[in-house]
Amino acid sequence: MRGLTAIGHKARCQPCGAGWEPPPFRWADVARPVHPEWGAMVTALPGRSLGIDLNPGWIDLTVVENRGDLRCLASTRVLDHRLDRLDMPADTSPEVVTEALAKVAGTVLRLCEAHGVGLVTMEAGLGKLRSAGRSLRNNRFLNSQDRTTLVNMLTRRCGLRGVTLVRVWAGYSTTIGNVAFALPDARASAVEVARRAWPR
Repeated sequence: MRGLTAIGHKARCQPCGAGWEPPPFRWADVARPVHPEWGAMVTALPGRSLGIDLNPGWIDLTVVENRGDLRCLASTRVLDHRLDRLDMPADTSPEVVTEALAKVAGTVLRLCEAHGVGLVTMEAGLGKLRSAGRSLRNNRFLNSQDRTTLVNMLTRRCGLRGVTLVRVWAGYSTTIGNVAFALPDARASAVEVARRAWPR
């Protein structure tokens, strides 16, 4: 069999000759189908970023802008925000959670398109979620889904729209955000997460 393949024959012992060429791809003359997630590339404006704050019960999306010194907190202002709640019972199926996270990923892309954001910043996680009580198992399940399923969805969708996804360490983001900005905890944390992707 190896000898036939080496002298120009197919592996199934069917002769193909010395000048044999594979047949053309039968779909080569057909335009590539348009996928609903292959939208136009997002036109990114300088100094804008979208921060994502992950929690077991909600996910906050905040668009921020800084046209001055990127290290200056006072130069950072909030343009828009969304709060998606994930209040689900403990027996929620993975399919339902995946559908909810898919809606969150769609909201991220719509915010990027509306405000010209080319940089999405997401927290890389803080290890195991510290929680106790009756909601311990559900909180850890949602926390795991946030940091795996949502990351995979955003990586694919952002890549199709020309948006960069960056994951940063999010320690003390809520504390710093509360000190610097008069905002609720989730939004203040998302602002600080968005800032951490900017060059220092």
